Amino acid sequence: MKNLARILSIIFHPSLIPTCLVLIFFENENFLALNFERKKILFLIIFLTTFLMPVFSLPFFYFTKNIKSLEMKSHKERFLPLLISSVFYLLGIFLLKIYLFEKILSDFLISAFIILIFSAFISLKWKISLHLSGMGSLFASIIILIHKFNFNLKLLLIVVFFMTFVIAWARLELKAHNILQIIYGFFFAFLFILFFFNF
Repeated sequence: MKNLARILSIIFHPSLIPTCLVLIFFENENFLALNFERKKILFLIIFLTTFLMPVFSLPFFYFTKNIKSLEMKSHKERFLPLLISSVFYLLGIFLLKIYLFEKILSDFLISAFIILIFSAFISLKWKISLHLSGMGSLFASIIILIHKFNFNLKLLLIVVFFMTFVIAWARLELKAHNILQIIYGFFFAFLFILFFFNF
């Protein structure tokens, strides 16, 4: 069961959430008109700045002994990697502005950037679940897309709802978090996204 939990934790890594959102956008009629070249640029911007760059910076922190393992089991180890990741997110926001992609895309990335900053500073004192923050962000983002932008994503919302429980089980099975860290991680991101897009 632990091997399954590890696989699920890798597949649903929180850094992949922005890339998942971009793929969801590509299926919407407002984005179908984008030519392949524009879609490729958009995908690369998000994938590189929110996943590849943050993840590939981890070995640097490991070899410089800022973290003891790539899993960053101690909450204090997470501060610097999360802070550096937020710089990559800023780069992504800047590139989206340069290439004049729809404002909603940069808004989602800005909200993710703010969550990342808060998570970094929270990690100085406590270890919240970044995996569940990712799922909370995704769940809230789909709700926003359905109700504010008329995306047809109700089936996907149900899938993400059930997958949230699966990921929560995986993190508990690996003893990476306790139940309070799981709950806090989810609702912190979930409520922030709803607040960000409504106010």
